[in-house]
Amino acid sequence: MGFGAAILVITPILGIIAFIAGLLVGGWWLAVLLFPAYILALALGYVVSGSLIGRWTADRLGWRLHPAWIVVGGLFALTVIGSIPILGWIVSLIAVLFGLGALAIAATTRPPAGQAVARAAA
Repeated sequence: MGFGAAILVITPILGIIAFIAGLLVGGWWLAVLLFPAYILALALGYVVSGSLIGRWTADRLGWRLHPAWIVVGGLFALTVIGSIPILGWIVSLIAVLFGLGALAIAATTRPPAGQAVARAAA
């Protein structure tokens, strides 16, 4: 959750700084492209959390479902819990934070040599 919180807070600040610096240098449009990517990352973080919740639920109940149905089920559970008046926005925020952190860790780490090949072959 720490990586997700850092991305949630630092990315808009860096985008504004990059925009101001870009006005002076001429690359302001690169900073403008950061904001749609940031919104996309927030949405993907929510989907990743829904996928993890769906996978955890399916494993606990012993269901063998197609991965798309697991994601749909997890997103449905997050949406239902997210619609609760006071608890909903807190759960949604935590889901986005965990998902952003998971995306950041997945994007910045590499499996040891040979492990990716073994996983792809299985």
